[in-house]
Amino acid sequence: MKTARVTKGTIGNGVMGKLWAERSAILHSQWRYELSKKQGGLCYYCEEPMKRKGPKACTLDHLIPLSRGGKDIKRNCVAACFTCNQAKGDLTFAEIDKLFEGADGVA
Repeated sequence: MKTARVTKGTIGNGVMGKLWAERSAILHSQWRYELSKKQGGLCYYCEEPMKRKGPKACTLDHLIPLSRGGKDIKRNCVAACFTCNQAKGDLTFAEIDKLFEGADGVA
């Protein structure tokens, strides 16, 4: 019988990798639901109501992106519509704030 080889610091593509992916998907689904409810069903960024499908579909966004050293923990996540999440990309919230600074004449 062939076993999955998992090295230190990696999950691997075998059984453990599949289990981790399933656990992560379930956890993220739960976080997305809880955060959306906490935010009143509104996108964290545009503050418009989120839908079940389409460009306003609810997604989970990491305030500090994983690619930038952010952690995959609930307090680093917000519920955001698909459109805003895609537009944000791997920018941090602070970087987005700088982009819009003064755009509405406030800052």
